[in-house]
Amino acid sequence: MPKRYDGVFFDVGGTLWRWPSGHTPAGVWARTLVGHGHAIAHSSIESALRDADARTRGIFPPTMEAQRAFFREYDRLVLSRLGLPADPALMEDVDRAFLPMSEPPRCFDDALSTLDRLRSEGYRLGIISNASHELPDSLREHNVAERMDAVTYSWEVGAEKPDPRIFQVALDRLGVRAERAVHVGNEYGKDVRGARAAGLTPILLDVQREAKETDCLIIKCLADIFRHL
Repeated sequence: MPKRYDGVFFDVGGTLWRWPSGHTPAGVWARTLVGHGHAIAHSSIESALRDADARTRGIFPPTMEAQRAFFREYDRLVLSRLGLPADPALMEDVDRAFLPMSEPPRCFDDALSTLDRLRSEGYRLGIISNASHELPDSLREHNVAERMDAVTYSWEVGAEKPDPRIFQVALDRLGVRAERAVHVGNEYGKDVRGARAAGLTPILLDVQREAKETDCLIIKCLADIFRHL
C-alpha cells in the first residue's frame, strides 16, 4: 500500500524533549533574582515577561552576536518592569541559566526510536521550531540532528509558527509538498493552526491528555504517530 506522506516534521520543546520541572522562564528568573537578593512574586515576574515578549515580538536576531544583544535588551526590559536596575551581573546570570547546558532537556523515551523507525520506513524528517540560534547545537548534543534531513527554526528564517512562511521554508528544504507532509507539535495555536494554514496535516502531541481542541489528529506519545501515517 503506497504511503500517504513523504515527510514528517517535528516541533522540539515539549515534543521531542522536555525541560526539567521548574525550568520555565518565570521559574528561572525567580531563582536567579533570589540569588541576587530580590524575592519577587511569581505573578509579577510573569507579567514582566509578558510585557517584554510583547515589546520584542517579531524581532529575529540574524547572528549569535545579535542574539546576545537582543537578550541584553530583553533582560533590561524585564528588570525595568520589575522596578530593578539593569545589573550586568544579574543579567549575565539570567542568560547563563537559560543556556541548554545549565539544565539540559531530556528526550522523551520514545523520541529517538520513533525517528529511527520513520527513517527506516523511508520518511524524510525535519524540524520546525520557534527557537534561537542555540537550537542546532542542542539537536546535535541530543543525537537528534543526525536523524534529520532538514532543520528550520524561527530566528534563522525570520518568521515563527504559526506563520505559514516558516512551514514553507521547511517544506522547500525537505523537498516535499505540503499535502504530502505532517507536522507533529504540542501546541495547538502554533503547531496545529500553523501547519494547517500552510497545507500540512497537523498532529497534536498531548502527553498530559489535556487537549481541549479535538478537530485534529491527537497522539498521546510519539510512537502513536504510526497509526496516522
